[in-house]
Amino acid sequence: MKTGRNVMITSNLGIGYPGKVRRNIILQNHLNLVLKTGELVCLLGPNGCGKSTLIRTLSGFQPPLDGMVKIFDRVLTEMAPAEVSRSVSVTLTEPVDVGNMTVFAVVAFGRSPYTGFLGKLTHNDFEIIQKSLENAGISHLHNRQFNLLSDGEKQKVMIAKSLAQETPLLLLDEPTAFLDFPSKIEILQLLRNAAWEQEKAILLTTHDLNLALKFADKIWLMGADMPVITGVPEDLILKNEFGKYFNKEKTRFDILSGNFSFEVKEMGQVVLKGSGLKYDWMVKALQRKGFTVFTPENSSSDTLAIIKVNLENEDVFELKISDRVYKINSIEELFEKMDFSV
Repeated sequence: MKTGRNVMITSNLGIGYPGKVRRNIILQNHLNLVLKTGELVCLLGPNGCGKSTLIRTLSGFQPPLDGMVKIFDRVLTEMAPAEVSRSVSVTLTEPVDVGNMTVFAVVAFGRSPYTGFLGKLTHNDFEIIQKSLENAGISHLHNRQFNLLSDGEKQKVMIAKSLAQETPLLLLDEPTAFLDFPSKIEILQLLRNAAWEQEKAILLTTHDLNLALKFADKIWLMGADMPVITGVPEDLILKNEFGKYFNKEKTRFDILSGNFSFEVKEMGQVVLKGSGLKYDWMVKALQRKGFTVFTPENSSSDTLAIIKVNLENEDVFELKISDRVYKINSIEELFEKMDFSV
């Protein structure tokens, strides 16, 4: 994995839309951003802050309101369309209607910047298309009709098309939207491998903070009326930047767990004894239900119950309420007993 070669740089970039009557509608301004080879970058932010507009501006689909975008020191708005298509590949959220085309034919469109007016594929083009299908893990789908595929398979096809385009820069707007969790993992693994192994610079928008924290080399945080903050995920967490951009009245970003916590009704205090995997998940379950969890050393007189994990019989929990002791076989049964007994 190599990083460091600048592919795209923005200078004092302003994005938004030209106003019909009044002045421009500016979503973000003074953006000085860098995309490098070998990095997967996730763009995060609430709806309406300008994520999709930034993708469209960086790809040349709409002009900047101010400043400029450069690709390898060339100003994007001054590049010929053919030059842009060999530098940037784009996958947007809008559904693609390709009629009855096969997967192979859709991916082959990625070679159009190189095939000339007639669009005739050479032996080298066929090899690149086949390699792109393999890298996307969809070689077995090459003869399938695109419109009959699942959403996850369609996304892989569009990514394979971008790979076949052989551009140093890939821009993707919500490539994991509407996918199930395993498909999201596959897409992000595919993109990270493309960045690391093929030295691509990849920028994608997403609303999935947890997956972005696991896969992204860099994160760009965007918010309405807030500057864009960039950095390594762990640095942004330690600086509590996520809290600044995502915290709301009843939602908080937990800097310790890297997850969001939600306001729940306080149910009381319990003491939890034990260790190991079941202990960890018991803590999560109790906190989700609104209980404050203490260790025996930190307990108080207000304790409602004592729970022991990892007894000699590891499938059994011990629940003590007042002077009564219960043997419990599952967390679900434990909650039922607590609700009934407390």
